[in-house]
Amino acid sequence: MKGLNVATQEGRLPKPFKQEELGQYWADHCDYARFIRADPDQIEVIRSLAEDVGLKMAVFTNSPRVYALRCLEFLGLRKFFPDDHVFAVEDVLPACKPQPEAFKKVLDAIGARPERTVMFEDSMK
Repeated sequence: MKGLNVATQEGRLPKPFKQEELGQYWADHCDYARFIRADPDQIEVIRSLAEDVGLKMAVFTNSPRVYALRCLEFLGLRKFFPDDHVFAVEDVLPACKPQPEAFKKVLDAIGARPERTVMFEDSMK
């Protein structure tokens, strides 16, 4: 996403890139059942961390918001993350993961301190 935005700004694309259109396309056309599925154990762990332990939790992704929300719904996790605790690429641009500025923006928004934060990642990058 960031690269496509930069390419648009530099005039390198045949027509301007509109990230909201790509995000909506992914959200509308992803074969969710093929790639992800709800895991009852994962749902219970997240529920327990949110409700029993009372941890402040957020989602931070380099994906577009509309697509990320749809993934959370499909995984059965959306109910644990209010809108103001879901951060997508458009919320942190011009920085994005793994740039420290992006993480700072998310942590500041939810009132968390880096030294008291734990991150769970879904990729090996």
